[in-house]
Amino acid sequence: MKILFIEDEKGYAYLIREYLKESPTDIDYELHHVMSLNKAIAELDKQQFDVILMDLGLPDSYGLASFEKLNHVNPDIPIIILTGYDIEEESIKAVSLGAQDYLVKDKINSYILKKSLRYSVERKKSQAALKESQEKYRMLFEDAGDYIFILNPDEDKGLIIKDANISAFSEHGYSREEMIGMPVLNLETEIFKRTINERRNLFKKPGDKAVFETEHIRKDGSVFPVEVSSRLLQIGNQKPFFLSIERNITERKKADEALKKSEEIFHTIYDMESDCVKLLDGEGRLLEMNPAGLAMIQANLEQVQGGLAVNLVADEDKEAFN
Repeated sequence: MKILFIEDEKGYAYLIREYLKESPTDIDYELHHVMSLNKAIAELDKQQFDVILMDLGLPDSYGLASFEKLNHVNPDIPIIILTGYDIEEESIKAVSLGAQDYLVKDKINSYILKKSLRYSVERKKSQAALKESQEKYRMLFEDAGDYIFILNPDEDKGLIIKDANISAFSEHGYSREEMIGMPVLNLETEIFKRTINERRNLFKKPGDKAVFETEHIRKDGSVFPVEVSSRLLQIGNQKPFFLSIERNITERKKADEALKKSEEIFHTIYDMESDCVKLLDGEGRLLEMNPAGLAMIQANLEQVQGGLAVNLVADEDKEAFN
């Protein structure tokens, strides 16, 4: 473990070096000692360190400002504060601002020092991993083409929009400031607001998921259909919340309507055709026959459906049919 130690008292630097030599462990400690903040910053430009151990009372900087300067230059390196009783309060503030730990000089021993160094490095790694994970989540969240909402239940207002992605703001015409804190029902048409209780009954416990359709209203008053995939989630002891992923299904609705009209036209022609029209599967079995064809063979569809169509042909015509 490579340690940058910033301390202006040579005698105390010697003591820390001796503590690191006591009770050898599987960790090799490499201590680099400098006596001022400026020298520490210069050293950080030259090489990498795993952890920084620093006194707040330095010749060229004093108190909390020493930590803030160093943390600003190297926010990814864990920092442990060494403090005397006279500035312990500032050390506590430094921890609240990102320092990993603080140690009171008169109470340090080999065990306490090594434990703090080890835990500080591991904690910083965990924090970095968490930050990276959060940044990846945020990137996926914001870049998603679907509209993503985080909804918090509220006894008085129903489901409140806690967060939403860029696609949600853009499609609905609201800014982030306007939409965050808004009841999600404000986005729905009156006819779908009436179904809210029915939809609530779909979610009994965390993990329950439901997919349904509704209509949303943009800020300009225009309406568009959406498909909603919503799940009730709970993380640890936090209150349950809803993750709702939604998409505009206008084009799908248009395609469904066009298909429906096309089928209606087909069935109209099919039913009115005076010649026999048959629909067969790959094995030649009858799936459908129009009314004119059924009249010709004097049967209803249930009697002949599923049978081989060739059996409906006169014997002398079967060879030509095949």
